[in-house]
Amino acid sequence: MKIADKISISFFVTALVLTGIGASIFYATAKTILLESIDNRLTIALVSRVKHVKTYLRMLEISAGQFAQSSIVEDFLSVEDKNGLLYGKSFDKVMKRLARTKVVNSSVTEFMLLDASGKVAASSEKDSIGTDKSTDPIFLQARKKTFINDVYYSKASKEPLFAVSTPITNSVTGAFLGVLAEIINTAQLNAITTEDVGIGKTGEIYIINRSGLKITHPALEKDAFLKQVVATENAGSALGHFESGNAVSMREMPKVYLNHRGVRVLGGHAVIPEMRWAILAEISEREAFAPLIKLRIAFFGLLCMVPVVAWLIGLGVSYIITEPFYRLHRGIAIVGSGNLDYKVRIDTKDEIGQLSLVFDVMTENLKRTTASIESLNKEITGRARIENMLRESERKIRALFDQTFQFIGLMTIDGILIEANRAALEFSGIEASSVLGKPFWLGPWWIHSPELQEKLRQSVGKAASGEFIRFEATHVAKDGVLHYVDFSLKPVKDETGNVVFLIPEGRDITEYKRMEEENSKHMLELEVFYKASVGREERIIELKKEMERLKKESGRP
Repeated sequence: MKIADKISISFFVTALVLTGIGASIFYATAKTILLESIDNRLTIALVSRVKHVKTYLRMLEISAGQFAQSSIVEDFLSVEDKNGLLYGKSFDKVMKRLARTKVVNSSVTEFMLLDASGKVAASSEKDSIGTDKSTDPIFLQARKKTFINDVYYSKASKEPLFAVSTPITNSVTGAFLGVLAEIINTAQLNAITTEDVGIGKTGEIYIINRSGLKITHPALEKDAFLKQVVATENAGSALGHFESGNAVSMREMPKVYLNHRGVRVLGGHAVIPEMRWAILAEISEREAFAPLIKLRIAFFGLLCMVPVVAWLIGLGVSYIITEPFYRLHRGIAIVGSGNLDYKVRIDTKDEIGQLSLVFDVMTENLKRTTASIESLNKEITGRARIENMLRESERKIRALFDQTFQFIGLMTIDGILIEANRAALEFSGIEASSVLGKPFWLGPWWIHSPELQEKLRQSVGKAASGEFIRFEATHVAKDGVLHYVDFSLKPVKDETGNVVFLIPEGRDITEYKRMEEENSKHMLELEVFYKASVGREERIIELKKEMERLKKESGRP
């Protein structure tokens, strides 16, 4: 493949790879940012709806509690004679109060006062008076504290309702008098969940109860209320918080799933533990990822355009780069054919111009070199002969080095052994590899004596400064016998007088030492004998004198 094609293809591939990587990273980053934005929007919407719903329920509890503390209600339920005039007057007052309160609270469909036995004593709906509610949760659960009943469907009013009930006690004695119950429609809950919360045109928020049934919806139909089960992944995750006994409101990162209509959506949830309700927020995947679709189209266009532009640029660059190469190639062919007078002469200030200049100089040198090939061959022959002589000298020196009976080595000025002759190695029964490249005093000739090792280590330092060292040492042979050695260290200097190597030498003087010891022993014996002989001669002389004296005394001749 031509260089021009390689360059243009390199530009194309590089641009394609870089654009693809850059676009992928940017797209992934944009998707992450978009998901975080959607998550924030859903989070804000869910948090605000949860707070709104809780606030609404709390207001209902407060209003019910305030109503239950009314003196009119307390006086009515405190009357014991149900047939007396006082009861009738109290009943009329309570009925008027219930009616007026209902008019003010449009979301309340009915106010009921239950006596201590659970019967409806008064109601804004007269048909309910006398009804037994003693087994109803709105009575049983509200005997000690305020209770909010879950949403249910009323067949009488044909609408979804829920109840808030609170206990009524005597303000003096604290005795239980009955229960105030407010029956409320879900219009306000629907209003809370359907108001614009900034999650897009397709965004919707609704509430499900602990069974997964919808209790609010933007377009809730009466005949579908509490009949449509939401079995989505988001709903299952929300209801799982109740199953685990989690009493804290929670929400999760948005997930992509099919909603109850079969549409792919992104959703999150939050829970209201005290009511065991879950608030679900959803937005269609198409609307949520609409910006990414536009960005993806732009990336595909960029991915197609940038490599093509890079390929065109690569063609132009390749022509600029390769044209001088073509000229240089033509010049090389001409010179190769034998025309050593040809000059390329590419007058550019870049590397190609320098290369052509070097080529022209090389051609000129080649002319001169061709004329002296014969002398060069002679020089090569002479060098080969010298190298052979050097190798022969090296073999002779090595043979002499190994054949001597003395222990000889070669080491650096810091005591590292780099050569040892055969006699020294065979004396200790070792291989050269076990001692070469290591400190000489750690060799097997010295390890039997720490004193000798230290003395040798100090002697190496002295010899490295140019001093000749000689002392008597002992080495242990491979058979375990101790030998006496006359050891010396000779410094080897270069032409400038600097010590470059040290030569350790050793001569086995064990026999000499034995002879010396035997001579010393013999001399000692002679000296003892001599001393003993001298004593005997003196004794003989004394005996002779004593015999002479005895002869004289005895008169013998």
